[in-house]
Amino acid sequence: MQYRKGAAAFDFGGHAREDATVLILDKDDRALLFDLAAQSNSILVAADLTEYINERDIVRVALRTAKDVEATDEEWQEFINKLEIILRWRELR
Repeated sequence: MQYRKGAAAFDFGGHAREDATVLILDKDDRALLFDLAAQSNSILVAADLTEYINERDIVRVALRTAKDVEATDEEWQEFINKLEIILRWRELR
């Protein structure tokens, strides 16, 4: 594992999961490790979402929570429906 400042903040050689285990990191530090590895290795997320996800900690927390509870498509759809109601309400103002 190397640390460099700039575009490639960390170089995990694609083994962030193993590095996290070897380093005996807690849940929050593991999340940070994965975030840094993703940023440095340019793991692909839809281009329109990358900046939004990276700039909002709450989005990463929400995604990890959904992963932890194994959120179903139905649960995600319920969440989306709630957000769409908020969007329609804002458009009416």
